[in-house]
Amino acid sequence: MADGTTPGATPAQAKAVLGADKKSVVITFADQKANNTAFTFQVDGVTDVEGKKVTSEVQTITVTDTVAPTITETKFAANGDLTITFSEPLAAAQQPIVRVNNTPVTHTTVAAGDTVVTVPAANLPAIAGGATATVFVSSAQDTALNTMAVYNGTVVKAVDTTKPAITSVTQTGQNTVKVVLSEELAGGASALEPADLKILMGSTVYTHGTAGTVVTVTPDANDTTNKTYDVSFNLGGAGAPNYGLYASNTAATAQVTLIVDANAIKDASNNGNDAYTQAITFNRDAQGPRFVSSKVADDKQTLELTFDEEFQGQDVDVDEAKLLITNAEGVRFDAIAATTVAKVGSPKVLLVDFVAGATEIENGTYTVQIGAGAVKDALGNLSAAATTTVTVGNAADTVKPTATLDTETNADAAVTGVNKFVVDFSEEVGASALDLANYKLDGVALDSTKANIYFNSSAKNSVTIELKAETVAFGAQAGTPATLTVSNVADKAGNVMEKAADFGVNIADNTAAVLQTVQVLGNDIVLTFNENIDSTTATTIDDPTKLASEFEILVGSDALTLGTLGTNGTGGTDGDAAVSLVAGNAKQVKISLTPQVNGTGYTGQVSSNWDPTKTITVKTTGATLTDANGYGVKADVTAHN
Repeated sequence: MADGTTPGATPAQAKAVLGADKKSVVITFADQKANNTAFTFQVDGVTDVEGKKVTSEVQTITVTDTVAPTITETKFAANGDLTITFSEPLAAAQQPIVRVNNTPVTHTTVAAGDTVVTVPAANLPAIAGGATATVFVSSAQDTALNTMAVYNGTVVKAVDTTKPAITSVTQTGQNTVKVVLSEELAGGASALEPADLKILMGSTVYTHGTAGTVVTVTPDANDTTNKTYDVSFNLGGAGAPNYGLYASNTAATAQVTLIVDANAIKDASNNGNDAYTQAITFNRDAQGPRFVSSKVADDKQTLELTFDEEFQGQDVDVDEAKLLITNAEGVRFDAIAATTVAKVGSPKVLLVDFVAGATEIENGTYTVQIGAGAVKDALGNLSAAATTTVTVGNAADTVKPTATLDTETNADAAVTGVNKFVVDFSEEVGASALDLANYKLDGVALDSTKANIYFNSSAKNSVTIELKAETVAFGAQAGTPATLTVSNVADKAGNVMEKAADFGVNIADNTAAVLQTVQVLGNDIVLTFNENIDSTTATTIDDPTKLASEFEILVGSDALTLGTLGTNGTGGTDGDAAVSLVAGNAKQVKISLTPQVNGTGYTGQVSSNWDPTKTITVKTTGATLTDANGYGVKADVTAHN
């Protein structure tokens, strides 16, 4: 590339263009400061078509602009303006002098760098179509202050007999249309004006400015040909509809006729239009503002909700009661009515203010429930319901939280144990830390049916997870190894854990064995459970007192008594009972009964009421009997044979 600099100066602003011969480069400087200036110049970083590097020695050159600007074209624009084009950018200090047909005319002010001077049609003398006009221009200077030579030329104004016409009318809103013309119009009274557009509805013609009728006409800024206009209608006066063009606020359509009288509009050649009428069916806008996006405002004092259209944004128009703001901890905030309004200069943006004064919103994640009808557009259409989440945080906070398992033995109750896990985080975390879906036990996500979770510290940097009863069906009470996985937890600034963390924890059976059936075999009662029973706790039930403590047994409708065989005042032998597991089936518990019955010649005797032919009902108490993992049998379960 070429590097042109003055001694001790930075490179000048310039643009290099390869010539048509592919051998030369024209370098153009951005301003006149480069004129009459010495530069050091060197070619470096340039290659030829074969990829060979092209270089040059450092040399000093002086750039001098001595070429004055010239006029390259004069012509009439479609709107009648006269445009004069120069060969190079002009300076603003010296304004050109322009005369047309020897009449001095006023042109648009030339700004530095302009190459076109425009004389508006209204400033020109009368020139008939087909006539040749003389053009005199002098005094213009380029940016190097070279003054042009006096220009004397001519320009022909083309003969134009084509009338301007409306080529299309397209509805763009509930009461707006886009009107496209066949050509650009002249200015002033010849332009398309509100009074030129009339609406016929039924037998009544509504015109702008009459009895409250308002018509607005705005040139479409996106149309560089100046043929397109945006037009709106708001009818008024006796008999006018109550809802713009519509008979009611529920009417789906409105039938009207657009009227433009003959010669209401004219082009630069004074050609007027033919009379125009067009039947139009307007379709009512029944769609309310729809939520698009949300973010925290730059000053952090409000949230910004953006809708897809403008809405009525004054305090009285916004229903703040339908904006429910909740932080990650579940704290509800009320929108402040006076300042929950449309953003100044942004009529599609609603500022939701819920902190008093100029206080910044505390860092964290906020959920905004937007109730149906929170805002309404200019036509009264209500917004639809939506929900959005906004994270308010310190942009400087990019540190992601990490997790550890609290296993320390101390006075703090929040310590990991069997079926209880305490997870500590490196910083304060948000609501995601209380989402059980972010915790997996042996690869299976926890949920509210399996565990309870809560912050155990006001600093919100530690949570406790406690497994609920009936969620683990294996493992001794001392604990069996399992894996707890923690992931997707975010801090208050929204930074999420970089990766999942796995911790070794202990779990134990907390699902009780349940009595299912009762069988009677002679003097034996066989109880069947849904899981294996511990033989040790079974065999310790070895007398009627322990049996009565463990099971409530009914013979028919009476409590079981095993009886006493008395002996003439010397006491006697009580009935007995013993419990054991059925051989080969650890789910079955056998209660072996030894009942005492009346004997001849005995006194003080009590007969047992045991009768295997009656219905035998057994109810568990859960006193001492456990399953094979040491967890107590479920109490208050009743079964009978």
